[in-house]
Amino acid sequence: MNCTPSKQSIQAIIQACLFVITLAGLTACGGNSADSDELIQSVILAEATDNGTTVESLNLFLQNGNDRIINENETAKLGATAILTNGSSSDATEAMSWSSSDPSILMESNGVLTGITKGTATLTGTIFTPNQITTELLINVSDAEIVPSSLEVLWPNPAPPCTTLSTQIRPVEFTDGTVRNVTEWATWSTSNATQAEIIALLPKEVDFVLYTDQEVAFNINVDDVDYPQFLTATEAPQVSVVLQDGGTLLASGETRSLQAISVYPANGAVTESIEQYLDWSSDFPSIASVENTNVTGVGSGETVIRGRCGDIEEEFATLSLDVISIDFEGIVFFIDDEEIGSGEISQYQIINIGDEETKIRAFADLGQFEVQLEDTEDWEVTSVDSSGSVSDIASIRYEEDHLLLTPLSAGKLEIKAFFDEDESDDDNALKEAVLKLEIK
Repeated sequence: MNCTPSKQSIQAIIQACLFVITLAGLTACGGNSADSDELIQSVILAEATDNGTTVESLNLFLQNGNDRIINENETAKLGATAILTNGSSSDATEAMSWSSSDPSILMESNGVLTGITKGTATLTGTIFTPNQITTELLINVSDAEIVPSSLEVLWPNPAPPCTTLSTQIRPVEFTDGTVRNVTEWATWSTSNATQAEIIALLPKEVDFVLYTDQEVAFNINVDDVDYPQFLTATEAPQVSVVLQDGGTLLASGETRSLQAISVYPANGAVTESIEQYLDWSSDFPSIASVENTNVTGVGSGETVIRGRCGDIEEEFATLSLDVISIDFEGIVFFIDDEEIGSGEISQYQIINIGDEETKIRAFADLGQFEVQLEDTEDWEVTSVDSSGSVSDIASIRYEEDHLLLTPLSAGKLEIKAFFDEDESDDDNALKEAVLKLEIK
């Protein structure tokens, strides 16, 4: 096999000499993107500050969507939107400073409200950057009770196993006549932690994962009342597995991350990386070992990496993996399309004055692979035999993975190319070879 990928790293070698499975356009849709959204909004607010834009007003709210009401012993996360003088808006929640007018009725801590006792209190929110703005919001603390004797949970459909799923409680009526979201207020649990896991409690939804295809019992507790719920996973999604950045080929001694992409239909194709939910193993640990979601080449040969989902018996995800040993055998040069063999590299190669630009390339010979060397600006070009400076003898242009040499006058040059065998600072891993040129 003779492959010539453009990356110098061993990882790139493998990817280039492989049938690469391309996962273009896959966007994880099942998980919580709140952190990334907050980061984006923080950047918007920071850019507004840099541009001289100021905050004109603030809108304060409860993130669970309830309208300025909270029950005794209930907690609720606060949110704030900054209206800027340029007409745009930005999430300002992370930039806010909060306080309650009466902590005996309504307590605030780190952007989370807690209802203490029935009454009314004023919540004050202040932002200091890019300018100081303060806004107040009147909050009612209620002692009302839930009217219905049961809760309706809006379970996802489909509900594939080993996939991030989201659910919420349908807003319920209280004895004070209000209809409210109690999803955040509720305490969620499962009867068997090996079959299901609650992974995130958000203001408007709960994220969870199923690790079984059997019926799972959930319990939802609201205001010290238990509401049992049951859910059975639907059929497993389609899962494709590759090594991180693509490919199914691994070098001995190399460690790569596994990537498992789940695809299932739900209002369109939903895709998600689910490798963290699977239990991974290797058919032949002496060829490739697996720890968590990382696979390491140990020997050489073929093995199958298997990902299991909880107690589901059917095979969930597999990767047929080839592990190869890579041995450095030297550096090979090419002048235009002519290879300079090992028997010729010690001799001067002739380039005639008047010739057009000559392309000079170098490859690391790794047995099964030849890897084109990059970073040509790090190569050393010197003149020998006191024949003049390099610039007197030839004009040289450094491209990403080759040199372009135009002969100018008679003389001798030596071009030294380097290959970093393991991309470390270890000088013993740095290999080199010299190409000798004579301009006539």
